[in-house]
Amino acid sequence: MEATQGDPRPESAPEPAAKTSAELASQSPAGDSGPGIHQTIYKQPAGKVPVDATEARQVEAQSVEGQTVIVRESQVERAKAERMNVEKSTIHHAEASSLQLERAGAQSLVSQRAVLQSSGARSVTTDEARLYKSRVGILRAQHAQLEQSRVLILNGSIEGDARIAFSLPAAAALGAAFGAGLAVVGWLLRWLIGGR
Repeated sequence: MEATQGDPRPESAPEPAAKTSAELASQSPAGDSGPGIHQTIYKQPAGKVPVDATEARQVEAQSVEGQTVIVRESQVERAKAERMNVEKSTIHHAEASSLQLERAGAQSLVSQRAVLQSSGARSVTTDEARLYKSRVGILRAQHAQLEQSRVLILNGSIEGDARIAFSLPAAAALGAAFGAGLAVVGWLLRWLIGGR
């Protein structure tokens, strides 16, 4: 049973579940520029035609979905869109054909084309990546263009000014060597302690 306006919730009622973008958008009037998730008109910087978009502004949300999604100053668990723009926000997992992060952080990004500007991500999987003053833990990209950026592990081709700690084969070799070293140390400790 849902409480309506004017009907106070009983003190023993459980906390309401986190709402999805569709539920929150239905509560916000179109054109609202305040906190929440609502429908808006968005003109991309290089685009000529404004498009309808779902905007999450200054909100914590479990899920945001739409054809075009804009996330500003928010924390989002999952987001999915054809086009996505994330500004000054954190996002756990995002999937989009075209994805742009500006001064934002993410755990996992999956896209055909990803652009990160002054941002960070733990894992990025994409066909084409452009990073400017950004940091990525694991970058899987067919082609990556980096400028003043750092990548810990890279799987793919790269051009530009970047600091790469390990390529994927080097990271695998290092992991294998580390694992073998731990196995030898474990065997030695068992031998010394067990007396065998």
